[in-house]
Amino acid sequence: MKFFDLINPFVVATRGNKTLQVFQGCDSRKMSDRPMAWTRRNMEKWAHHSPLTEDVTEQLHFVFLELWCPSEKTCSEQEIAPDLFVSLYNDADLAALPHGIANQRLLIAIAADLLLPDDISTSGLISDLFTLTQPLVCFEFNSPWVVKKDDIFTKSLRDLRVFFKEDWNWDDVPSFDMFDVENTRYEIVASYKVLDGALVKQLNCEPK
Repeated sequence: MKFFDLINPFVVATRGNKTLQVFQGCDSRKMSDRPMAWTRRNMEKWAHHSPLTEDVTEQLHFVFLELWCPSEKTCSEQEIAPDLFVSLYNDADLAALPHGIANQRLLIAIAADLLLPDDISTSGLISDLFTLTQPLVCFEFNSPWVVKKDDIFTKSLRDLRVFFKEDWNWDDVPSFDMFDVENTRYEIVASYKVLDGALVKQLNCEPK
């Protein structure tokens, strides 16, 4: 629910309908993965330890979340990229055990024409996300995204694994070296880290 509060100002600034899709297992009840409208109440339906899930939170096994603004259906039918797209993936096996130490990946894609140069609100979002999630690594990309009707292969940002080399070892700490920068359609703009409690943006990062 803290994540809802962080991302909501960006969501309300986008066009059209906004839909949330979540998939997770539960030991004691059937969980729906159908798209839902972006509302606080619908977030509470799946978020662990929310007022609506407190009694079953320990039985929930989160897999992924996707947020489309406008909805995925709208983007597909109109063949437009979303203003905002968010995905959160949790890599786990059938027993809900995590794969490696870098098993959770959060992607936030914002249309470039919605941002101003050195956008303060974006920097604030990244800083707040660092505080909330304490990520192992954070990178900023520029990437084209064309959505064609009924063509799932153009939705390359849906799964962050397409940004990684196929032979990357999931037990290693993430680094610049995991990206295939020679055979790609995206540009790595910057990396982020926290030094002495302050968020530092490093432009044109190089392998280390």
